[in-house]
Amino acid sequence: MSGKKKAVAAAVVILAIGGFVWFAVNNVQKTQSEAGYARNALPVEWELSHAETIVSKVSVKGMAELVDIEAVYPQTQARIIKLHPKINGAVRKGDILIEYDDKELQGLRDSLREAELSLESARISLQGVTLPATESERVQAQFSVTQAQKTIADIGRQIEQTDLNLEQLERGRLNAEKTYEDMKKLYDGGAVAKSELDRAKDSLDRANEQIETVTAQREAAASGIPTAEESLTVARAQYDSLMNKRGDPRTQNQIESLKISIEQAEFRIEQIERKISEFVLYEESPVGGTVITLNVKENDISVPGRPLMEIADVSHKNLTIKVNVPEGDARDLAVGQDVEIRGSALGRETYAGRVSEISPVAVRMQIGNTVETVLTVDIVSDNPGLKAGFTVDAEIITKITEDAVVIPIMSAISENDGNNYVYIMREDFTVEKRLITLGEYTGVYIEAEGVAVGEKIIVNPSAQLYDGAGVRPITRAGGR
Repeated sequence: MSGKKKAVAAAVVILAIGGFVWFAVNNVQKTQSEAGYARNALPVEWELSHAETIVSKVSVKGMAELVDIEAVYPQTQARIIKLHPKINGAVRKGDILIEYDDKELQGLRDSLREAELSLESARISLQGVTLPATESERVQAQFSVTQAQKTIADIGRQIEQTDLNLEQLERGRLNAEKTYEDMKKLYDGGAVAKSELDRAKDSLDRANEQIETVTAQREAAASGIPTAEESLTVARAQYDSLMNKRGDPRTQNQIESLKISIEQAEFRIEQIERKISEFVLYEESPVGGTVITLNVKENDISVPGRPLMEIADVSHKNLTIKVNVPEGDARDLAVGQDVEIRGSALGRETYAGRVSEISPVAVRMQIGNTVETVLTVDIVSDNPGLKAGFTVDAEIITKITEDAVVIPIMSAISENDGNNYVYIMREDFTVEKRLITLGEYTGVYIEAEGVAVGEKIIVNPSAQLYDGAGVRPITRAGGR
């Protein structure tokens, strides 16, 4: 191609390009003019405000706990010879739980007989305090003195023998202690096995237990001395009074002493009779349910005031879910509110519940690494799969707002004056900066008072926006 033809062709191309550019620019200007916004308007994303039903919830974690637990206390103090239920075992109301050794009852009856004899003896003595002593009375009085002396002597010999036993046991304990210390040094040095050290420790423990047992025996024996000495004093006084009835200035004192003895015997009889009347050979279950704690075993001695076991209905009907609600979420709580319950042990289903009780007093509680003020809330559920000890996630529905006007969360702005604002795009593509009041959240939206349904809300407003600024909508965010 010649140079002239090339030049002509280039000129045609340039003219064509120029014509196309002129057409495009002219078309854009025409489109902008028809749309109604300025060519240099700030581009913005927007979305229509709309109405939604907002369900406000408080999310908490809790644990299912038993509500009513029946503690079974012993009606008597005796050795347990038979324990019927087992832990987690089912019982019915009236079932026999525990059987006691009837030897305890026989011992009480023997004590009662002894007290009755003492009472009779004191009454006879009182009746005959002023009568001349007969031979049989003298023999009886002397026998009482001798018997009391023998009792004291027997106790003394028992204590003496116990002391000898304690000395011998103490020497054995010292030897066991030294053996254990030597074994420990050898074990620390790797010279003996752990089993040798354990045997030495067992020997030391047995020696200590034997000393404790014998010491208790000595204390029990020694506790009988005051009673025996008192019996000897009374026996001697009775004998002296018997031998010196006439003109004895101590007769009146003796009479008063016998009266006291009678009162003591009567009081003792009353105590024993009450224990006999209260004694039971077995304990019955006061309720039906499951044994959840068991505090005794066979051959234990029941202790009044200490529960033998606890029984409860372990079904969901006797359960409550305890949750702690932070004080910031507690203002809208109310008894009867619906609750949505989930938990790993309950599967993937969501179960219904309701708030049954709200503590009237808030408490300070360690939660994680912080201390918070919380209200304890009880939740009940009809879910039969709920078990005591299960941990659950619960959402308490505190409020339902229907037809609430909502805007995108990313459209609301907070300024230094403490107020919240939103930019609204007018029909002439200018913006209005409007004061609003924010309410409840719902997903990516938030309730806004001061906005009507269907208004064009600017999302992610830039710092260049201001009231009255011109804008160009480039995207309709959120699909609304």
